[in-house]
Amino acid sequence: MKILIFENEFNAIRTSFDGFNLLYFNNELVFKDVPSSQAFPDLTRISEYNVVIIDIDLSIKSKLDGFQLLQEISKLNIKNLKIIILTGHISISDRLVELGFPELPIINKPINLTTIKKAFDYYGLKPQS
Repeated sequence: MKILIFENEFNAIRTSFDGFNLLYFNNELVFKDVPSSQAFPDLTRISEYNVVIIDIDLSIKSKLDGFQLLQEISKLNIKNLKIIILTGHISISDRLVELGFPELPIINKPINLTTIKKAFDYYGLKPQS
């Protein structure tokens, strides 16, 4: 399963995702991390991924912040796209609703395996084997 992660500090949280992958997915997950929106210029290629994880607070070096990136991805109308939000803000779900986004699973920072699993369970994602 291919996972695209928009996160400018992925190395700081990689261990949590690697542990989740090993414990719950038999190392079947393949992560591609991109530090900014411009590091993944062709957003139509998002359809090549099973799950997209977006850090709402992308680096100031990113052309689009997480909200803007989410808006651009939403405009593509990709069917069955599974989006998970990554954030350190506890009230992010209220802000997403204010902006007109559907309910999305959220992984709060600091990250732990339980929050990652809960987000994946939201979509019923399971190991292939």
